[in-house]
Amino acid sequence: GHSRFCQGAPPPTAVVLRVNMPEAGSSSRGIKGVNDTARDLSSTGNQITGRTGISWENYNYPPLIRIIHFDMNELDAAHRVVVRWCHWSFKFLIAGLLVNFLVNLVLACAAVPGKGVTTAYSVFNCFIGFGLGLYCLHAGYKGVALSDTTLMRRNEVLQGVLVIFEFLFSILDVANWNGWISLGEAEASPVRSVSVFWLVMVVLESLLWTAAFLLGGVALYHVLQFEWHGPMAFSARAARAIRDKRPKGAGAAKAAVNVGLSLNRL
Repeated sequence: GHSRFCQGAPPPTAVVLRVNMPEAGSSSRGIKGVNDTARDLSSTGNQITGRTGISWENYNYPPLIRIIHFDMNELDAAHRVVVRWCHWSFKFLIAGLLVNFLVNLVLACAAVPGKGVTTAYSVFNCFIGFGLGLYCLHAGYKGVALSDTTLMRRNEVLQGVLVIFEFLFSILDVANWNGWISLGEAEASPVRSVSVFWLVMVVLESLLWTAAFLLGGVALYHVLQFEWHGPMAFSARAARAIRDKRPKGAGAAKAAVNVGLSLNRL
């Protein structure tokens, strides 16, 4: 009877335990860095605030030329802190180049020996400096906006090179540059009619280059901090910026809500 029971019984069901092992390299892909987390938080924040993203195809900067897209209003407060320093650094770079061209042009028109050649050098350097500075600004803006490490490092390298050259321009009297050392040459100018102009413009140009390399150093520091620590590096400043921009009625409304909650608890 036992054999017949065994013959009529269905065969035992095999139980298979299936364990899903992680694929090779999946653990490394699962670990997020600071910039990956920042990118996720930025994306979430854009969804909450209703932002649709940055229109990179909208080329609106510099004015009239319109080569890159640049709009700090599209950035969050922490990102804006960093990009604002990069923007000021670019502005002073352009100001130094334009003043240098103006000085050399006026001196060439006044028949100061050798200034015709230096004017040509100045034009050439304007194109080079403008191109490098604009790309440096673009890499900083887009790198910070997207938390892109590659673009931020390009900005850091270019910004470092520009800071070194701006420091040299503020001191040297070489080729078309009118650094602090140029004061002696301007004072001893053979063309006395432009001596005062030359002295004033040497001081102005040297001050612009001094401010340019100082601002460039500050901009470089901010981009480095953002790359290493993400938006949290400037969270306190960002919070202050948001608080300063908050409408005056927002504080009263928040206080009213707190009072209402307190009454409900009672």
